[in-house]
Amino acid sequence: MSSPENVKVGLVDDDAMIRNILSKLLSQEEGIEIVATASDGDEVLDMITESSPDVLLMDVQMKRVNGIDACRLVKEHHPDLPVVMLTTFDQADYLSDAIAVNAQGFLTKDAEPAVIAGSILAAAAGQPVFSPGPAKRLMERFSDPRKATLGRLDAQGLDLLTKQEVVVLKLLSEALSNSEIAEMLGVEESTIKSHLSAIFRKIGVRDRTEAVVYVYQNNLFPFGD
Repeated sequence: MSSPENVKVGLVDDDAMIRNILSKLLSQEEGIEIVATASDGDEVLDMITESSPDVLLMDVQMKRVNGIDACRLVKEHHPDLPVVMLTTFDQADYLSDAIAVNAQGFLTKDAEPAVIAGSILAAAAGQPVFSPGPAKRLMERFSDPRKATLGRLDAQGLDLLTKQEVVVLKLLSEALSNSEIAEMLGVEESTIKSHLSAIFRKIGVRDRTEAVVYVYQNNLFPFGD
């Protein structure tokens, strides 16, 4: 039943059966309302315009425009709209790609409907949500001793970062874009880019994805706090 308190969800999946099943199951979960569905990534922007969802739940692998490219497009036009990627494939590469395009979450389709619904609600509240399997595999990728630069960061090591850099790293780990971080902190986007360059150098990572993995590995701050 529709309610002003419900989170409006746009569901994107090129498999009609999965769309129908997910729509039915999620509609039975408290606080969730499926307001629109689309069959491929190239339909997403029109769906957003027509239905104004609060959260997108989008498949990764689609035939015409895949979920990663569609998420990137969504973030260009609607940077504040949370996108939760949904996939059959429990692979770290997809999670890495999802983080790179600022997806709010990444779930596998074998998750219970209640878990998916809870993740949608969390994403709507601004909290990143990730299935533990892919996240664990992504972290294991960097646990090789040859990648020692992605080691553990203790409290003393955190002192390598300035207070502003710590704040920027936390906001980055919450899937905010450079422009969103800049607006939140009241600085130019170029300043955020400079901070990120310094952060990457100090903690020994190459990019945003590895920085988020680093936060996970070291449990630097609880997500959503």
